[in-house]
Amino acid sequence: MIADPDNFDLNRLQLDYSLESTDFTLGRQDINHGDQRFIGAVAWRQNNQTFDAFSVTNTTVKDLNFTYSYANQVNRIFGTNAPSGALSRWHGDVHLMRGDYSGLSAGTLSGFAYLMDFKNAVAA
Repeated sequence: MIADPDNFDLNRLQLDYSLESTDFTLGRQDINHGDQRFIGAVAWRQNNQTFDAFSVTNTTVKDLNFTYSYANQVNRIFGTNAPSGALSRWHGDVHLMRGDYSGLSAGTLSGFAYLMDFKNAVAA
């Protein structure tokens, strides 16, 4: 049993624009990096985790995929009626960068930097 909270919220509303090798996304969106261990939508839950963000993905260099996202709000899986406001939404400055190079025969080389400064996140 998965105890998802009762919730009604706008899950995604985004504007996408694409050039030849660059994609832009603005609005409430899913951001999934790699196997989603650190950054992901937690899509197996009833309420996905979404980001109010601006994202850019560039594939100009052969076999290289680079993504940068800036988010000022993370909409958590606990819903808008969570007992603590900090559980429902995290506010702050979030910079997410990831590069994946797939031109190696042994596999994909990935590097990332996740710079997060939350104003209201609950301390671990």
